[in-house]
Amino acid sequence: MEGRLPPPNEILVSGEPPLEFPGTVAGSADIDNRLVWFREEPPHPVVFAHELIHIADKNVNRERRSRLEEVYASNLADLVVLLADLDIKPPSNPLRLFEDIGLEDVANAMRRHLKLVGSDREVIEQYCELTGVIPPIAEMGYRVKVGDDIPGEVITRAIVSMLIAAAVSLPAFKELEILLGLLKRLADGEDDLVGGRRAIFGGE
Repeated sequence: MEGRLPPPNEILVSGEPPLEFPGTVAGSADIDNRLVWFREEPPHPVVFAHELIHIADKNVNRERRSRLEEVYASNLADLVVLLADLDIKPPSNPLRLFEDIGLEDVANAMRRHLKLVGSDREVIEQYCELTGVIPPIAEMGYRVKVGDDIPGEVITRAIVSMLIAAAVSLPAFKELEILLGLLKRLADGEDDLVGGRRAIFGGE
């Protein structure tokens, strides 16, 4: 996690839920107090990863963090557990997939691994057609069309989330290669990337 998590001795595990939760809630995290609670101990690995991701530092301001917490935790928990199951150490912190990757970076990776062509948005549209998954950022008519009014940062988050879901379902397919390639390029240096945080978070 590249130092994003508090030291283990500063993370508190509560034996009681901080609030009254429905029985379907498997865990919770109090970010400010570095407190986690799990309904079952030991928790399922995805639940464990999900709550720890909540208390990890994010490179976004507090307002955006409140909106993106579940995007981080729900998507990345599945990815980090998959990597652990496959005994793969990620080349860089998976949190950076939602911070330092831009639309052009994802499109370039799809061009390289999936041989898709066209503009960045056209590549994303082709990927949706290829997988048959139409995310909320796109509409299905004669062809898949990503709305012109959808910001690049929103498209990037949606497509990275799709890549993670596909990798978890079928890790032998290209999606895992794409994600690991993006993480490796982050580890190798920002010069390899063309998007970056400015593309996703407006320079924050």
